[in-house]
Amino acid sequence: MENQSKARATTLHTHEVEQKKPVAKKTIFLISAIIVVLGIGASFYFADKIEKFFWEARTSSVADVTHELTLHYLEKGDLENWRNADANARLVEFAKEAKEYIPNTAAIKIYSDSGVLAWTDLKSREPGYQKPESDGELAQVRANRSMIMPAGQATKDELGKESLLEVWSSMETPDAGAIGFIEIYFDTTDIQSFVTKIKYTIWAVIITMLSIVLVLINLAFREQDIKIIEQSEYLNGIISQSPIGIYTINSNGFIESYNPSMMKISGITDASETIGKNVFDAVAY
Repeated sequence: MENQSKARATTLHTHEVEQKKPVAKKTIFLISAIIVVLGIGASFYFADKIEKFFWEARTSSVADVTHELTLHYLEKGDLENWRNADANARLVEFAKEAKEYIPNTAAIKIYSDSGVLAWTDLKSREPGYQKPESDGELAQVRANRSMIMPAGQATKDELGKESLLEVWSSMETPDAGAIGFIEIYFDTTDIQSFVTKIKYTIWAVIITMLSIVLVLINLAFREQDIKIIEQSEYLNGIISQSPIGIYTINSNGFIESYNPSMMKISGITDASETIGKNVFDAVAY
């Protein structure tokens, strides 16, 4: 008789019905991560572009100033005859004027066309030092008439400055052409400080935008979660109060829930007696 009652009972088998956690937190975290990554990438990209722009703006006049000072202060052969007292005096005056007309100049090296150091105010190199052609720097300056690169660590340590830019320019005269090279070390501390401020500003904007976006997304998902919960409670109420026996199973056939009508039909007083068991092991089947 009991089996007949079970057979007559209308049972509703559904697909897996799980109480999943709201996806709002995962979605918000993913969106936040994307915004942060894009923001940091953008800050470094624009900061690098801005830094290079200021480098070029500050060093663009080096070639013109060098050309004018070469014509005004140096004579033909001064760089090759740097040991000569008069030639050395002219080199000293040339360097003095170069520092005055080229702002933020921290140190200077002057080379002859053959790569011999004719004059410098750095202590790490003595006049007469032969710059090797193997490093390719002289060849690049000869080809392009100028070159910009970060300064070496030894020079940074000597001058006590970490933000140093090394700028090369060809020294030329109308009659002799290229007679040598000048290597100027620029103090770019102010540029670095400005770029750092830009980075911090971009990060502050990103954090502000991220906060606004997260608040808006959180509010949107909160409303969605409220509706989902309301619909779930409404559906649970229907199932709970239904005169039809209803139970839910997962995709493996294991029972997950029983409504009161199904419990009454099955003759059980505690749903935990059957929840977790395989539905196909039930007597009714």
